[in-house]
Amino acid sequence: MYPYPRWTELTPKLAAILTLTALGVWLSVVTASPIGLFALPLTVLVALDLAGPPPVARLAFERAVNPGRVLVGEEVAVEVRVSNLGGPIARLELEDELPEHCVLAKGSTTLVCTLKPGECATLRYTVSCNRVGVYGFGDLSYRVSTLLGLFERREAGQCYG
Repeated sequence: MYPYPRWTELTPKLAAILTLTALGVWLSVVTASPIGLFALPLTVLVALDLAGPPPVARLAFERAVNPGRVLVGEEVAVEVRVSNLGGPIARLELEDELPEHCVLAKGSTTLVCTLKPGECATLRYTVSCNRVGVYGFGDLSYRVSTLLGLFERREAGQCYG
């Protein structure tokens, strides 16, 4: 038995597969024909994804901003490093939210990757701040899911650095 919830969130993919499977079984019963056999591969697909490692993660985050002080309109390089402290992660979607009055200049604030135990990945992007002031980044949001994306868990992570 798992010490954490196995079913975390019903994804649109899983909802579609379960709906098609139920429809196939219903059609087979109503029409007394083997038309519902198309639902069997979908059931196997769900079972295979469920048999994989659960979407649970133990992650550590570190953010570096360089340079630390800039003039209005200058670009700032941001680097977010995520370290996997737990088991394998089939799919990780990480998103960093920009502070108010900052705009994305280069790159993307989203990282999608797989992580083996002990492995790290880095998200790099550049922002430009259009007002004078002190800017603070908040928590990161991330989603871990099974390989096929049928089961997932959404969480927020504190970023140090």
